[in-house]
Amino acid sequence: MDTVTLRPFSLADADVMMTWASDPVRRGASGSAFSVTPTDDRCRAELCVVVARAHWGKGVATAALKQAVAAVFGDLDGVERIEALVDAENAASQRALEKAGFTREAVLRSYCVVKGRLRDMVVYSFISTDPLVE
Repeated sequence: MDTVTLRPFSLADADVMMTWASDPVRRGASGSAFSVTPTDDRCRAELCVVVARAHWGKGVATAALKQAVAAVFGDLDGVERIEALVDAENAASQRALEKAGFTREAVLRSYCVVKGRLRDMVVYSFISTDPLVE
């Protein structure tokens, strides 16, 4: 597996991210992104993970998730819980979250529409008292 390094997005990333997000060919080719967004109450943070197809199955998501958890609890004051939603049919993302120490909490039935289909989503969480996974 290649080394995984997390860093904040910068203005210099905007053009690349817009190109990636708007071009289905490039979207599968390169670039991965992780975002952590504190909620309004500041005790929770929502985690979003996008891994480029070229990096699927190589442990990139799991490694980045582990780093993100440590960074959130080390750098964001007051955050006690990290939440992630994943498509119920996305077994690989669920495995990555579980390997990184997240707990599967619930299935949200008919939660959202993705590519024209009503989808179930699975809620995962990691709380500040959970042990970090090495």
